[in-house]
Amino acid sequence: LFEGAGRVVLVDNVEGFGRPGEVVVIEGSALTEGPPPAYGHSDGLSYALRALPVMCEGDLPEVVVVGVEGRPDEGTVQAMAEACVRLVAP
Repeated sequence: LFEGAGRVVLVDNVEGFGRPGEVVVIEGSALTEGPPPAYGHSDGLSYALRALPVMCEGDLPEVVVVGVEGRPDEGTVQAMAEACVRLVAP
């Protein structure tokens, strides 16, 4: 699904990027810094982003994550949706 895309916006829970309930926008490269996780499909988004160069043919898209620390409430979900729109709207 990433092949041929210029930008991919992923929405997920994150840990260690903000305060509980805070919506954060993270460049994908920030999630691949540091030591690689153990091999396995259950190793999360960091593992998947590190595997992109192996799985995708051609140029890799820009990857941006709209995340929330902890469990989102209705207002947080709305803020996440608005962040996504800002990232994809021309």
